[in-house]
Amino acid sequence: MKGAQRIEHRQYFISMMYRVYILYSPSLDRFYVGQTNDLKNRIEEHNNGESSYTSGGTPWILIWSARKASFRAAESLEEKLKNLSRSRKIKFMYKNKELIALEIGPITAANIFAEIGDLRRFRSLKKLAGYIGISPGMYCSGDNERTLGPTPRSNRTIRSLIIEASWVAIRLDPVLQQYFRKHAGKDSKAAIFKVARKLLSRIHAVIRTGLSYEIGIIQ
Repeated sequence: MKGAQRIEHRQYFISMMYRVYILYSPSLDRFYVGQTNDLKNRIEEHNNGESSYTSGGTPWILIWSARKASFRAAESLEEKLKNLSRSRKIKFMYKNKELIALEIGPITAANIFAEIGDLRRFRSLKKLAGYIGISPGMYCSGDNERTLGPTPRSNRTIRSLIIEASWVAIRLDPVLQQYFRKHAGKDSKAAIFKVARKLLSRIHAVIRTGLSYEIGIIQ
């Protein structure tokens, strides 16, 4: 089988797999567990009121998902998660690596999405970073150009959450840790802003593509 055919075959196999997922409603402060073979469409149904269990409390935000090869396996995990208490659900999500944003955790993720809404409305990372205040401001005069630090116009709540998550991320993710060390020098605060932008880029990509978050691996 040729390379392109192998990739196509793998993508088809992934698309046919079942997903067990956990949604969170910031307004109800409640989790919902489900399973499906079309995650994107199912989340839209939840937020359009097409499911009686989630007709209230919108928006329902995806904070965790895991792939399973069969309906029976997905159903088994779904039942297990539904029987867990709230605290045990959170512990389970932290321990399992298919968390949508492992470094930021489910509750922080829910707070970010509740504050911003649908991240897909930002068509580029630059616009999202500018809204949060992670894009650096620039001073230009003639041939001189220098970085001023984070833009003053920002959502300070989300910015602080992303920064806090970035400090956690550099302990968990080898690639982000290496990136931080490369740029840290004498200014760790400037370096963590760079990490925050990189982490935000990953979160934005996860939301736009629907793919699971993966920890970076140093080649």
